Amino acid sequence: MQQYLARRLAVSILVVWGVTLIAFAAIQFIPADVVDIMLGLKNTPEAAAALRHRLGLDQPLWSQYLNWLWDLFHGDLGHS
Repeated sequence: MQQYLARRLAVSILVVWGVTLIAFAAIQFIPADVVDIMLGLKNTPEAAAALRHRLGLDQPLWSQYLNWLWDLFHGDLGHS
């Protein structure tokens, strides 16, 4: 019984990790640029760079994923 529970727990962890990877990848492949949408008509190169830095979009993709995963597990789902 313990082997069964250990196997199920391991599979569940892998499934949750896979779902987070798929969700993060789906967010990354949206064709629109979130910075352009957020800034709207006030979009200047300086404002876009500042917003990218504030949102962490200037970091490597793996770092963005880890930060997103950390926030997700702490209940921070972002700003609406």
